[in-house]
Formats: sequence, C-alpha cells, structure tokens
Amino acid sequence: MIQKVRFQNKVLFEIETINGNKYLKKEDKEASRRAGTVVYARMPVGELLNSDKKVINLK
Repeated sequence: MIQKVRFQNKVLFEIETINGNKYLKKEDKEASRRAGTVVYARMPVGELLNSDKKVINLK
C-alpha cells in the first residue's frame, strides 16, 4: 500500500508498506538526473521517528 503525503496540493513524499514495515519513499532528484529515470530513496519510518537528532534531513 502506498500513502501520499500532500501539502497544499503538492506530494511531499509517500509512505509505502512492504511486508508490514513502513518506509518513507521520496524521489532522489540528483540520482534521477544522473540515471535519466526516476530513482526513489526509501528510509524506514520507525528509524526516523525514534531518532535522537534535532534535525532530520531527507535527501
């Protein structure tokens, strides 16, 4: 299942469920430009939410 997260009618990122685990799915624009096709970066949502960092940077 894929859930789109929107802000002011623009898709910011998607949350994808794979085997019961949720992953943040976002287009990696720099890698996409190099590859000439759409490339997505996936990051476990639990890892983001349980982080102790003050700032979380998404690429």
